[in-house]
Formats: sequence, C-alpha cells, structure tokens
Amino acid sequence: MTGEAVSRETFESMAREAGANLAEGGVEPEVFIQEFGDMFEGLEGIIQLAMMFEAQALDYYSRCARRAQDGDAADAFVHLAREENAHLKLLGKFMDKLGERE
Repeated sequence: MTGEAVSRETFESMAREAGANLAEGGVEPEVFIQEFGDMFEGLEGIIQLAMMFEAQALDYYSRCARRAQDGDAADAFVHLAREENAHLKLLGKFMDKLGERE
C-alpha cells in the first residue's frame, strides 16, 4: 500500500488479489500440505496441522497489532489475535480428548 486512503471496496479487492491463496500467516496451505502432508496423518495429525495454522495466524495478528499506527486498527488486530488464541485452545481440548481415548 502507498499510505494513501482507499475505499473499503478497493482495499478488499487488493487484499483478495494479494493473498488469494494464502492463509493468515502468509503460508500457501496447498503448497505446505504438498510438501509436509505426510507428517499429518490421522485425526491427531489433522489437529496438529490446524494448530500450526492457528498459531501462525495468532503470531501474524499479534505482530500487526504491535505495528499498527492507528488505535482502532490495533484494537481490531488484538481482537483477531484473541480469536486465534481461542481457536488454539479449542483445538488443544480436542487433542486432549483424543489422547484420553487412546
């Protein structure tokens, strides 16, 4: 971005074009799974993979919040980081339950 104000529609269009194939942490899920998919077999592996993506998103939004120059933007990124943290906790509970079954 150039630092110039743009409309919401323009911003959303630019964001879609720039990150059409990227997860929140900047990773291309399809490429990642092609390279490392064998490491994530079974239900436990799927949960581990999901936790990795959630952790990347948490890190990404936390960094964005620290770098945001606008208070409202920083607050929005903090909120998104908290959402990702909640997802991680939920996945951790699933993993715990899976461990109890074994």
